[in-house]
Amino acid sequence: MEQATKIPEGKSPPARKLTYEEFLAWCDEDTWAEWVDGEVIVLPPASEHHQALQGFLLAILSVYVEQKALGRVLGAPFQMKTGPELPGREPDILFVARESLHRLQTTHLEGPADLVVEIVSPESRLRDRGEKFAEYELGGVKEYWLLERLRALVAMLHQDGGWLAWVLVLVWAFLYGAAHALSPGHGKTMVAAYLAGTRGRVLDGFVLGATVTFAHTFI
Repeated sequence: MEQATKIPEGKSPPARKLTYEEFLAWCDEDTWAEWVDGEVIVLPPASEHHQALQGFLLAILSVYVEQKALGRVLGAPFQMKTGPELPGREPDILFVARESLHRLQTTHLEGPADLVVEIVSPESRLRDRGEKFAEYELGGVKEYWLLERLRALVAMLHQDGGWLAWVLVLVWAFLYGAAHALSPGHGKTMVAAYLAGTRGRVLDGFVLGATVTFAHTFI
């Protein structure tokens, strides 16, 4: 995980260990940090790429989950405490299924999310793939996705189905295919040539463009 550090003026991480309740009281909504064995870990700044990828995924998952009334999708900063003896983490994105919404508190999720997404950075790679993977599995997270750059490195804890993974992969593939198909030398040129040569309707061009996009995406 990679997130921006924002500590209000005059506020610094406590010098002593805190209980999780003390941590929640100390950590306001402008302070992005995690709680590990009583220690406050302030998170490093996020890159532009990280923010763009998080926003893209958050938008896709939120729309799908809201339309299907499946639960809630939340983005950092928001705490998740998977178990009494486990750290308080701040995943990049988490999904809470409808039947688990009763565990959603004002400041944190009490217990595991049904899906956790972490966007991997060079600084967080070992932690996301090691410590957090073990913690989330022990805490009962059903699916854990590790995303790095523009390819999804999906690490799932297959305690339940992976339907959300299929939704994301298909949407991602279609958008990538569309961008590739409509780039110079691909669909854009083909559609333009077709319309110019046959005086076809806009609808014809749209259908052809969609066909090219589909071919680039799935074939």
